[in-house]
Amino acid sequence: VDAAIATVEVEHDAATIAGLGELSGETLASEDAGSVAKLGRTTELTRGTVTAFELDGVTVQYDRGALRFDDQVEVHGSGGPFSQGGDSGALIVSDPRLDAVALLFAGNDEGVTYGNPVAAVLDALGATLLT
Repeated sequence: VDAAIATVEVEHDAATIAGLGELSGETLASEDAGSVAKLGRTTELTRGTVTAFELDGVTVQYDRGALRFDDQVEVHGSGGPFSQGGDSGALIVSDPRLDAVALLFAGNDEGVTYGNPVAAVLDALGATLLT
């Protein structure tokens, strides 16, 4: 996974996504994940569709070199790109149910977005999802 965790001391309801509502839980990305949404820094609220899950061979170029990710979630935007640079770290949720599906970490020039499955992220960080 490509993820980080930090403690921030501000008054904020982490279980609520502006413009969408309150998280209901988490789910595995699958063929029935279907419609998803996210709130990102750059593109703000966008919606899309899961087009692949358990996707292997997603290669991302970092300063230290190219890294390969397996078992990833692929999303295509509805009516435009689902994400752009600066949206990394946004939580991808099922729409309209608002189950956490993946954590956005990369995209490409063709408008395809990739996310680490939320269960893998939580496991790697030893974290739990606030709902």
